[in-house]
Amino acid sequence: LTVWEFDSTTNHGERHLRIPARLIAAEDGHTRVTIEFRPRSVIPANSLTPGSADTRSLGLALKAIRISP
Repeated sequence: LTVWEFDSTTNHGERHLRIPARLIAAEDGHTRVTIEFRPRSVIPANSLTPGSADTRSLGLALKAIRISP
């Protein structure tokens, strides 16, 4: 539905997206929405903290998400 661009100067802040009702599915009486984030690039955690054994890939830090009707 959208692409949000982030760089070193715009790496935080609020982003908004409206999901059209026609894209929201109802199954078994429950409304379901799948939201997927796909970072274009990631870095190993240990590249930020030298000497760390943490090899997880970091690419997105999500502080909060609000979903409202």
